[in-house]
Amino acid sequence: MRRRARMIVAAAILFTVGAAVAGCSQLPFHDESYRARIPDALQEAELGISAAWAEVGLSGFVETLYVGGTLEITEESNKAVSTKLVGEVIDVVLSNTPPPSTYLQLSFRDSKDTLIDLSSTFQELDVAVRGDGSISMEDAKSIAKDEHR
Repeated sequence: MRRRARMIVAAAILFTVGAAVAGCSQLPFHDESYRARIPDALQEAELGISAAWAEVGLSGFVETLYVGGTLEITEESNKAVSTKLVGEVIDVVLSNTPPPSTYLQLSFRDSKDTLIDLSSTFQELDVAVRGDGSISMEDAKSIAKDEHR
């Protein structure tokens, strides 16, 4: 009888641990409307952004909001993105009820579909950039409040 009780307890523990692990690997439920709301707002803000998009992903155990699009950049600008533009983009993103996230990653391409490096822009803003190119939401909020620009 004791052996059977132990097996039932062991099975219950394994089930609970398995369910917990499976639950940790999935993103929490979000109102998916941000996927249209944020890109629409970026394109309507007349910042020179087209084909904008927004997505939430899991980076380790924290959520990251990924936002990007195509920037209309002329060759003479040397593909540099101004701190002012980054601040305006972040302001638009934060003003359009983004889902709860710990980090924000901006990703822009030029008209030739070449990725634009934002590391120098964030360096100029004196913001710590993680290895994946994202910044903390706290830093994003301070950039949007114009504390760094």
